Amino acid sequence: PCNVQYYLESINWQGLPPNSKRIRFGINGEDEAEVLPIFLSKDDSLGGARAMVSRYMKGFEKVEGCQKMDSVWDEGIACKKPVRRLNIWTSDIGSVNISGPGFVSKEEMNKSPPVHGGDAG
Repeated sequence: PCNVQYYLESINWQGLPPNSKRIRFGINGEDEAEVLPIFLSKDDSLGGARAMVSRYMKGFEKVEGCQKMDSVWDEGIACKKPVRRLNIWTSDIGSVNISGPGFVSKEEMNKSPPVHGGDAG
């Protein structure tokens, strides 16, 4: 679940009841699945957003153009600007810290499940 990027294009939600959930994080039940997947779209498939990240990525609430959504969007954080993921695959080199828009500080990071510090760089 940690590398999943869902790309939605030309989705028509009109056949669903107004309060029906459109997307869902954590579909397989693993902690990482609640936090790491990202939904992307170039059209209105995400209600006009270009990206939707998990509600646990709270740093994105402070990014201009991003806002927390309701249960229809699984309480994700919708961003009008593109959002992408950076994965670093390597042998154990110790702790790697990065910073940038969307990350919280080490002092603010959530070490509890399902986040396990994934909201900080």
